[in-house]
Amino acid sequence: SRLGGKTRFYSRFGYLPFPRRYMEFRVGQSIGGGVSQATAGALALSDAQRRRIRPLDPKTDRPALDALHATVSRRYAAALVRLAPSAGPLTLVYEENGAIAGWFTATEFDRDITEFEAAITIYALEYDPAKPCALQSLMAYVCNYAFEKGITRLTGRLPFDPLVRAALHEIGLPFKEIEMQGGI
Repeated sequence: SRLGGKTRFYSRFGYLPFPRRYMEFRVGQSIGGGVSQATAGALALSDAQRRRIRPLDPKTDRPALDALHATVSRRYAAALVRLAPSAGPLTLVYEENGAIAGWFTATEFDRDITEFEAAITIYALEYDPAKPCALQSLMAYVCNYAFEKGITRLTGRLPFDPLVRAALHEIGLPFKEIEMQGGI
């Protein structure tokens, strides 16, 4: 369990301060880097990649998601939050050759809720580290979805990992890694 605030009080019961890590993604905005400016828009997503993305089926996909979670947990020492997958418009899988290589679930709000919960917030994302195309395709899909709806900011609980950074850089997706210690 996790509690925010009153850190000293709750530490008496074994609770520890925790870092809250998330990534922020900007789409459709001007991005400055030194003297250069670039406008981030829709990300490249081929028809082949788009065909590999489909809605999650909680019943039939569960065994494959459990196996994927076991692979991901080994890499991240089981530090990821495990959510029970459920169907929804932004709960998608990336399937390659009949096998699920990645999945995510996001929620769309009518506005930004907090600094770490944007209008579109990715609450879970897992992918096979040997298949960065799964991460790249899912992220391009959700960013393009946001871009089409005029949503300019997304947040997500993605691991702070060199493989994740490299995959996001490769598709040209600008992001910020944000870490806050403790809670308000």
